[in-house]
Amino acid sequence: MFVGARQAKVETGDGFVKIEDPDTVWTVDRFVHLAGLPRHAELLSSGAGKRRIMISEVALLDTQLYHRADEPPRPARRSPFSILRMIGPLYRPARA
Repeated sequence: MFVGARQAKVETGDGFVKIEDPDTVWTVDRFVHLAGLPRHAELLSSGAGKRRIMISEVALLDTQLYHRADEPPRPARRSPFSILRMIGPLYRPARA
């Protein structure tokens, strides 16, 4: 199972938000069963220009990718490399 994944049931009508796109709510429209693969859901986007995506239930339940629309997002875990990228511009070695 993926890091950050949680065991839960996904139902038709459940809403999810991508961590990197908090302005769009994706609603589970229907489930698709693909031979040999985990259960997938077809999602509809909120707002104008309805979009559709298909994603596995496992990915929907991965808290590093999505959170339920009715729950607040969990703080993202940062890798040491992302922290170094953030502070890198602040660090300037002294000139000799």
